Amino acid sequence: KLTLAIGSAIAAVSLVTAEVALHFANHLDSSPDMQALAAVRADFAAMSRRECVSQDGSSTLKTCTFGAPAATTNIVLFGDSHAAQWFDSLNEIAWREHWKLTTVVKLGCAAVDVNPGQGLDDDQECLSWRQQAVAQIVRMHPTLIILGSATNKLDRPENPGAYASLALAGEVREGVLQTLRQLSKSGARMALLRDTPEFPFDVTSCLARLSRG
Repeated sequence: KLTLAIGSAIAAVSLVTAEVALHFANHLDSSPDMQALAAVRADFAAMSRRECVSQDGSSTLKTCTFGAPAATTNIVLFGDSHAAQWFDSLNEIAWREHWKLTTVVKLGCAAVDVNPGQGLDDDQECLSWRQQAVAQIVRMHPTLIILGSATNKLDRPENPGAYASLALAGEVREGVLQTLRQLSKSGARMALLRDTPEFPFDVTSCLARLSRG
């Protein structure tokens, strides 16, 4: 009987705790702070994803031009979504300096050549898109090419150990050099952006807790 009583009490407390937690979560979700943080989480870039970004499942090349279209200084932003995250800042600079900014972006496809199945997602779809993108950029003869790619898939459970990591790093390094060699035919200067650090926790949830005091 004592065991049943304790079990019933625990179940009741758990139910109340769950209801309180749900109420608290719903309250947070509807709070102005959480709505602002949710908007940040969903933010991509101030450009049309349908018109300017090649989507998953398609190798169709899409480019868009911003800033001053007739400017002699043309900056190309080339890469995946981790390149696109720099668009707003670059667009602001382009408008201020009267530069032309051209975007060449595809979701899930790095700007650099990497062997299929090794770290960065690089299937045939990405290979086809990248070949078109590099050829198009070379024809543009831009002033500067800014490359950005996600690197958060490099440390994978199926590639454990220092030797595997070194081998994969070597492949990525060669892939980067291969892409830079191809793009150098354009005569442009090139800048390779290091990827944004990936945190081991949810940043927006952490900010939400801090904002609640």
